[in-house]
Amino acid sequence: MNQSQRGRFSWALTRAAVLVALWVIGGGQRPLFAEPVACGKTQFPTTDDDQGAADWCKDGVHADTFAVKTLRSTSKRFKNPIPKTGLQDENNCFNWSNDGTPSYSPTCSCDEYVQAFSLLGDTAAIRKINAADAAQAKAVHCSHQYALASRSIVKINVSRQLLSKVIRTSVRFQSDGGACHGDFTLETYDLGSGHHYKLSEIVNKTPKSELDQAVLSSFSRLYQARWDGKSTADPRSEEENKKTYQNAMAATRSYLRTMDPGTTGVMIEKNKVWINIPEFLFGCASGNLNPVSLPNHLLKAEFLKQLNKDAAAHTP
Repeated sequence: MNQSQRGRFSWALTRAAVLVALWVIGGGQRPLFAEPVACGKTQFPTTDDDQGAADWCKDGVHADTFAVKTLRSTSKRFKNPIPKTGLQDENNCFNWSNDGTPSYSPTCSCDEYVQAFSLLGDTAAIRKINAADAAQAKAVHCSHQYALASRSIVKINVSRQLLSKVIRTSVRFQSDGGACHGDFTLETYDLGSGHHYKLSEIVNKTPKSELDQAVLSSFSRLYQARWDGKSTADPRSEEENKKTYQNAMAATRSYLRTMDPGTTGVMIEKNKVWINIPEFLFGCASGNLNPVSLPNHLLKAEFLKQLNKDAAAHTP
């Protein structure tokens, strides 16, 4: 990790720590049937939405429903397993000069930042959900191989019956550099049973080709206006933006051909189901969180009924 990358990572950690300090929640004894708050119309945020702490009210939950804790926030050093006289390759640990030139380092540095989520309360379902998150958080840790090991809770939505969350994880090898890395995980759990939903369990018997087309159409509606033209905030030409959008559509089609609904996670916000297109569609800087909502007619009738009931509970 070069000096510039370290600077960006330090700012990211600082900003995350500030946000966490503002919305980490403690205490309370009502993990289920939380009193909703009036937060207005919401839409699953994309990575270029610069969310402040006040935006977390979008989740529409009372303050005694869940907690987010920073388990680890540190920089660790490990002995370089490859001696200076050993075979040198891109996986070695390096010291970086100001001009970006690497030199052998006897130690390996790794930045570790790990958040964990937990529902408050003590039921079998809550214990199951919390254990799953704890196991994920435990699995993210530094070693001499990594320059970065991080896990952040991006978004949370707790309703009367469902918990949804978005998690960003980045475990980056020493040789990986600083761009186009990390993954977002969308998860939804039933608060009564602790069941972890996958897309295949909540969509009806729609043919895969029809499901893919619906996702592609939704993607186009959500992202075309941003890229199919010239933005006042973007120095690129209209033609360049159109090409970017066309390439993103092609990459989305390619992803959908291999998407397995049986392993695809979902995010629920009010009565909308969202999935992610986990590709760097618009370049590394824009990230690979590209949420797309599904039309409700593709959902199983009993699941849609549950969503509408939850959404009504959030209405001011």
